[in-house]
Amino acid sequence: MKLCFYYRALVDRQNTWLFVGFLRSFDHMVFDRTHDPILGVFEFFVPEHFQQQFLDIMTQLQQRQLVYNIEKLPNRLAESDSTL
Repeated sequence: MKLCFYYRALVDRQNTWLFVGFLRSFDHMVFDRTHDPILGVFEFFVPEHFQQQFLDIMTQLQQRQLVYNIEKLPNRLAESDSTL
């Protein structure tokens, strides 16, 4: 089974709802969830065929200072002891 690509980023806390609403307007492109609500860290699970579109959007949001420190990491769900 192939898992989605996994990304993390800091989201400007004052614009969290705007950011989440904007991402959800793209059907099935990404599953997002808060990883650390105090710091504003979000995690993203991105299907392979949406990766480029996701990165293009995140780059635009980063230029508008809504998102910071976008990084691709190993998918934490691939680890046997990880849970959502």
